[in-house]
Amino acid sequence: MAERVPRYHRWANALVLLGFGWLAILLQLAPLSGLASAPPSPDLLFCVAAFLLLRRPASTPAFLIVILGLLRDLLGGGPAGLGALVLLAALEVLRLYADLIRRRGFFVELAAIATLVLMMSAFQVVVLALALTPIPPLDRIAMGALMTILAYIGVAILFRWVLRIRPAPEDNGMLIGRARR
Repeated sequence: MAERVPRYHRWANALVLLGFGWLAILLQLAPLSGLASAPPSPDLLFCVAAFLLLRRPASTPAFLIVILGLLRDLLGGGPAGLGALVLLAALEVLRLYADLIRRRGFFVELAAIATLVLMMSAFQVVVLALALTPIPPLDRIAMGALMTILAYIGVAILFRWVLRIRPAPEDNGMLIGRARR
């Protein structure tokens, strides 16, 4: 069976992931305030990758997610590989349920993203505790999770309504079902 989407479209979409992923890493590393009491920055890389994965799953290959996650870990100064591993695991869970989430609407999508963000935060705390390394204060972790959930809403508005990134017809089961009728 022939592919519906030409290969260059998939790679062009992957370049969108690389470009916006790199921009998200740079924005996340930029200091918003020099104060120690400044709120933690949201995980913009997760927001960008999750939105693109739900809209164009073929354009978010796992090796690009790992590369971007490792870049973020190495540039951000956190435990190298932990953030990339957690990002990959969360996005693969999201990929597993992407078709179901896409059919339900934005509030279910936001609930799934919020659940994954909280699970990512909890997993990182558990791994750091098991490795006997210092754990950041839990209120900062919770604030970072909340900021990530709010940032996903902003990313969704920017990508969906400003940049017009929509699901590809072959990735959207609802559109295919309507076309058969």
